[in-house]
Amino acid sequence: MLNKTFSILGVVELGLVAMISANAFAQSSSPRQWPAATSASSQTTLQRDDSAVAAERSNLRSRLASVTKNGASISANRGVRTLASTPGTNQNNSTDEVISNGYRAYPPSCLSDPLPSTISGPVISLPVNLSEYDPNSLSYVLEGVTISVWRVACVSLTGQSASATLMRIQRQAAYEGDSTQYPLFPGIRMAQTSSGVGFDDLTGRDFIRNAVEPNTVISTVYADDPIVNSTTYVLEYIPDPAYNVQNYNNAFSLRFNNFFNGNNYFYSGLMPTYAPTNATYPAAFQPMPISGYQSGNWVDKTTPSNENMLIQVYEIPNDTTKRALLFTWVAYAADGLPLNLEGNAIYNIGDTTVSSPVVVVTTNGGQSLWGNVTFTFSDCNTSQFTYTNNSGQPGPTGSGSRTWSRLLNLNINGIVCQ
Repeated sequence: MLNKTFSILGVVELGLVAMISANAFAQSSSPRQWPAATSASSQTTLQRDDSAVAAERSNLRSRLASVTKNGASISANRGVRTLASTPGTNQNNSTDEVISNGYRAYPPSCLSDPLPSTISGPVISLPVNLSEYDPNSLSYVLEGVTISVWRVACVSLTGQSASATLMRIQRQAAYEGDSTQYPLFPGIRMAQTSSGVGFDDLTGRDFIRNAVEPNTVISTVYADDPIVNSTTYVLEYIPDPAYNVQNYNNAFSLRFNNFFNGNNYFYSGLMPTYAPTNATYPAAFQPMPISGYQSGNWVDKTTPSNENMLIQVYEIPNDTTKRALLFTWVAYAADGLPLNLEGNAIYNIGDTTVSSPVVVVTTNGGQSLWGNVTFTFSDCNTSQFTYTNNSGQPGPTGSGSRTWSRLLNLNINGIVCQ
């Protein structure tokens, strides 16, 4: 008798092959499957190769485990790699250096948790049948799902084209959330001509990470993990220079494996090179959402002067929908004396424009209303702001606009805007 045991968070690892007969069969039909969809086999009776599943999981795990051999301890959360003073030891905040993830597949400022569930822009959508285990019949069956692959536009350090690649596996509404019987995550490989990588690459460079949270280092979903709820995944790189050769901005194809004997595979088709236009990816040409990534010192590098601005973005305690932007603009009066123009504003998360009243700080520490300023950020290193001095107070007069640059491209505690 077959006895396949899963936890909701993942497949139980120990004894995976022993628990499931290597000759387990899938029923040729199921009320859950798409009649005309790809099922990765044309056989009347489907035989599943569980040893191949175990090998797929083991191969990916060994590639991720290799990152612990380079003298660094890895923090999988939020794309930060921590260099420990002694390999294998826990981070000591007083002595250890925090650096950004060198294997990131997209700018960290592009995505946040949770990943989007709504598809946008050009997309490849496949109605397919995935393998699942039926605890009632004690056999494998098929469940029809829709796999969609698409990109979201990112703003990079200099505004060049950058994107993040997402994949969503959507269950049928009637079976959404069914934790008793559910499809199994397929094996996924990537082929890319520009990287010189084909399917079944001899050195394993066709493996990819599929993570349910963005900006991670080693987090992944493995073949045969349960898909209880419809889920979006972000395609990530393997954090090892031996395997990290792909570029998701270039054209690529994906191959999916249900691990049935015979005709195992089905394919995504070619995902074209990312070349955004206003029609396909309008977000690539819009200002960045304002967030903590824009915190820092800003100056006019084109016409150097002593003017500068410090911008800080803060979370608001117990408020998950708003942020606070504070700034100090060091400007100069007509007589050449410096003065501080300051302001702050509360805005909605996701806003691309923030406006604030401005006060001028007097020499005795008092404040007087000066005017207003409005901020936008076209990319990680470029800030545009307009201002109006409608009080007659010292400082820039009338109305105007400035385009300033970040003083330095700083990594703040491993948080990188690029």
